[in-house]
Amino acid sequence: MITLVGLSHKTAPIGVRERFALSKERVPDFLLELVGRPEVGEALIVSTCNRVELVAAARAGSELAHVAEACRQAIHGIAPDMPEDGLYALTGRDAVRHLFGVSASLDSLV
Repeated sequence: MITLVGLSHKTAPIGVRERFALSKERVPDFLLELVGRPEVGEALIVSTCNRVELVAAARAGSELAHVAEACRQAIHGIAPDMPEDGLYALTGRDAVRHLFGVSASLDSLV
């Protein structure tokens, strides 16, 4: 099952989103750390000028709530003072539908 946790132009101002910019050198270690958690089997980052989202697939037997919490903790590792109200979490079909919308530019600022 898929879980997505992130923030976008719809949920957080640019100043908050900028704090989540990961350099390309830091991305591999960040993802390895995330998939090193017992509940996360696979993960990817969707990062544009208007959003940062962590997408994770649960390991067999793991609950989606635990995967979402692992993603939230990873985000707070980047910016510990991130307000919770800027984050959103989607699971299952909602997460997949959102990813399709983002990849088709249906959820862009422009």
